[in-house]
Amino acid sequence: MKTLNFFLILIVVVCFGTTIKVSAQNSNKQVKFEGEWNWAVYGKNKSQMPPDFRDDPAFKIEDVPQDALDISIERKGSKIIGTLTSLSQFNAYIDDTKFRGIIKDNIAEIKLKSNFGGTVVVELKIEGDNLYWKKISQKGENWLPTEVALRRLGKNEFPPYYKREITGKPIQ
Repeated sequence: MKTLNFFLILIVVVCFGTTIKVSAQNSNKQVKFEGEWNWAVYGKNKSQMPPDFRDDPAFKIEDVPQDALDISIERKGSKIIGTLTSLSQFNAYIDDTKFRGIIKDNIAEIKLKSNFGGTVVVELKIEGDNLYWKKISQKGENWLPTEVALRRLGKNEFPPYYKREITGKPIQ
């Protein structure tokens, strides 16, 4: 009986230790923030576009997003740096800015200053192949989205509205 109790205790200790080790490895796994990210929404038809775009046959709905966010991120340990471009209301408000942030528990917090004078703190979180953007706080004017899910762009992939020639091909 003592031998049986000993083996049961040994099995419990080994299983418990393995569970703790696996959990620790999973929580320390670095998520891949680095890369190019995109989110965009488009009007339903050309009648929603501003006249300059609506009346020009060279422009298609996918050439001018109603709202868009493009982010480029580099990671250095627990820090990230990057750039972002935000397009709002069919390019009426364009924000280009740089940012820095800290990663803690696989969530990044970035601080940035808008071209419109406001300051924003954003939480970035990776789930699957999406980057979730959520404003945590803001002061002053900015035209950045409140909460969106960006998709990771593939190598040499560009958003449809990326600079185009009249032929519709991206300028590289």
